Amino acid sequence: MHRYRLMLLVLSLLLIASESLQAQLRRTPMRASDFQRAGLEVAWDSQVELDPQRSSAGGMQLQVVGRESHANFMDTSYPVYEVTFDKGVRRFSAIDLGRDGRSIGGAEAARLAEKEKIQLEARGYQVEIQEKRVPSCTLYVTSNSGTVQAIDAENGRTQWAILVGHPKYQTLTPAANDRYVSVINGSTLYLLERLTGEQVWKRTLQQNPAWGPILTREMVFAPSINGRIEGHYLPKENARLPEPGKLPLREPTWHYQSDRRVTAPITATDTTISWPAGRGRLYVANTAEPEVLYMVRAAGPIDGHSVQVPPDRLAVASTDGYVYCVNEDDGLIQWEITTGEPIRNSLFYNGGNLYAVTESGELHSISSDGFPQWVTSGIDRVLAASESRVYARDMQGNLVGLDPKSGGKLMSMDISGYDIPVVNQLTDRIYLAASNGTITCLRETNAKLPTVHVKMPTTTDADDSDPSPRRETPVSPPAENPNPPVENDGMFDDGMDDDPFGPAGDDEDPFGPAGDDEDPFGPAGDDEDPFGPAGDDEDPFGF
Repeated sequence: MHRYRLMLLVLSLLLIASESLQAQLRRTPMRASDFQRAGLEVAWDSQVELDPQRSSAGGMQLQVVGRESHANFMDTSYPVYEVTFDKGVRRFSAIDLGRDGRSIGGAEAARLAEKEKIQLEARGYQVEIQEKRVPSCTLYVTSNSGTVQAIDAENGRTQWAILVGHPKYQTLTPAANDRYVSVINGSTLYLLERLTGEQVWKRTLQQNPAWGPILTREMVFAPSINGRIEGHYLPKENARLPEPGKLPLREPTWHYQSDRRVTAPITATDTTISWPAGRGRLYVANTAEPEVLYMVRAAGPIDGHSVQVPPDRLAVASTDGYVYCVNEDDGLIQWEITTGEPIRNSLFYNGGNLYAVTESGELHSISSDGFPQWVTSGIDRVLAASESRVYARDMQGNLVGLDPKSGGKLMSMDISGYDIPVVNQLTDRIYLAASNGTITCLRETNAKLPTVHVKMPTTTDADDSDPSPRRETPVSPPAENPNPPVENDGMFDDGMDDDPFGPAGDDEDPFGPAGDDEDPFGPAGDDEDPFGPAGDDEDPFGF
């Protein structure tokens, strides 16, 4: 009896500790005044649609929509009307939320701006209205129970949420382009409509995946734990999807066997994909007509993904302490620089500078032409950047803002309640996330509109319909290039007799069911709604 009571006491204490931890993670760690003193404000708070008692948030991926063509940008961007008068600016955006919690739309934003103009002019002000087009940004979030959720990255409104695959299988970080979202659950690759989350197709991967997929304009690629990269063609634009029960024609699948394990996610640019594998090798392939172009050799393993250094270079860091920068077309080394310590995190690029964090927590700022700028200590990883600040998480779990010119600390605030680091190299927003599904978006107080760090297409771009020119043949670097084309290196012979660039797998239809006949979008477990309220009925983000 005594032992039974003792066991109940221990279980009760564990439950109290668990609830205390959940409460700590759920709360916003600082008050609005604390954010204001740091020069920041909360743009929005949101909650991932999951049961925090059964699942937790996982991978997160930000997308800037409309990067593939100017037509796509005009179709997906939204208008913001700025009413400028003597004492300042007032903005009315199509994604402002109305009383019903939905975006008000462009027509209503224009009406409100005109109404504001009339009222200000009646008070004697000189007023001008200016319309701006702002790229749409979406944050995709997965959970470990198979939830995939699309959230408007500027107002926090959920656009859609679905279940994929089996709730007990791992769901990896999703990827997106202007038309589709792709995600892996278990060993099944799913392609979804970007606007609705509706399933387009699913395919069983030939090998167990190592990381989430990556999408280009024409293909989706998935890396496996044994070094294999598998690519599947996307449906052609305006192509008619197969009717239920009717199988589509099989499209060829591209694959490539790299050396050993893929050690970081794939990076995609307009013209290439690149991935690290094995002992210090970075592979670079063409995207339009997949073909491995060359391989970069580092002196140590590469644990982070590569980054693009505009307009036409790639940079990657290695555990040998070096940062390497190569020409994206042919692999010629442009420069290399050592930090003196192993680098295990991915590089961060912004505003003409690369940021590398070493194993001991030193943050090195390196110019895009390879010159050291400054070094500061105590940093875990870089999270985001604006024109005036570089935001990072330090070793104590604080959010710190650094001067990009000197590395000096400009602000610091506790974010230890957020245990999922979200790295954003695309805009100036800071996204903080916790395992229980809490997501907070921060912005600088003077940054009501997002600053996008990537180039958006314009009407002056050449060949807007196909901004990714196809190469007729792989680029052949000069003889002195230390990164020769991979076809001259016998290390990729894995002993297989099949064509490494031919169709992968047997004649099984890639659009057929993966596994048994169970509906991958059916309920997970019992009849409880997985998208029901998390916890009690109180809104955790009410103010």
